[in-house]
Amino acid sequence: MTQTDPQAPAGAQVDSPGAQVTVPGGLLDLSAAFEDALAAIEKREPKTEFRGPSSPQLLPAAASAAVDEGTAAAPVDRPIPAAHAAQLAIAHNDLERARAEIDELKRSLGRASSEAAHGQADLASLRRMIARIEQDLPQQTARRLLEGLLPALDHLTTVSEYLMLNEPLTDHGRQAVEMLNAEWRRAQQRIALEPFDAVGMPFDPQRHEIIARVADPMHPDAIVLRQAARGYLHAGRLLRSAQVVVNAIGAVARPQRSQNDDL
Repeated sequence: MTQTDPQAPAGAQVDSPGAQVTVPGGLLDLSAAFEDALAAIEKREPKTEFRGPSSPQLLPAAASAAVDEGTAAAPVDRPIPAAHAAQLAIAHNDLERARAEIDELKRSLGRASSEAAHGQADLASLRRMIARIEQDLPQQTARRLLEGLLPALDHLTTVSEYLMLNEPLTDHGRQAVEMLNAEWRRAQQRIALEPFDAVGMPFDPQRHEIIARVADPMHPDAIVLRQAARGYLHAGRLLRSAQVVVNAIGAVARPQRSQNDDL
């Protein structure tokens, strides 16, 4: 049985408990109202269209930077705070000092390299000099020894020649002197000592030492007339020059100066 509710709108029927309530328009009216509400919301909040990475101008700044990370942002001139400017000035001064120190170190390195090169050259020269000294040391020692023996050898030669020429010697005495001279010649050959005579030879300043000059027209000019001491070679090198008297034709004897001439 159907009952009528006095509070219900006109046209609405209220069934008994357990009966269904009928709404005018049904679900169609509810759907239309929901669409109208959505349309009103869309009018108040405009849509933002996202077109993808190809149109970043429609994106916000943060989204555009996220889409195109490889593109550098345009520089923006912003004022530098005073504290930062002071720090930059200090860093610039430190950089200039570091560059100056590096340049000074480079110059010092160049000077040290040059000094090292000169030191190496001096060391090489010193090594060559030491090598020559070591090579010449035995010969120099022998030369000094022979120079000390040459006066005794001169006396022995002079005495031997005098005995052979001026003294009446027996056969045994002559043989003894000849044997002594032969032993000396063999000894000189063993030590590479070679005597040479200058009498009758042209004057040679490399081998002869003038002790006097005479004018003898019977002989050519600059010829060795006499020899006070023979010369010697050691290993092919001059050990002692021959002391000679040289002929000087036309030479005028200089007068000897007295002590009164100096007053």
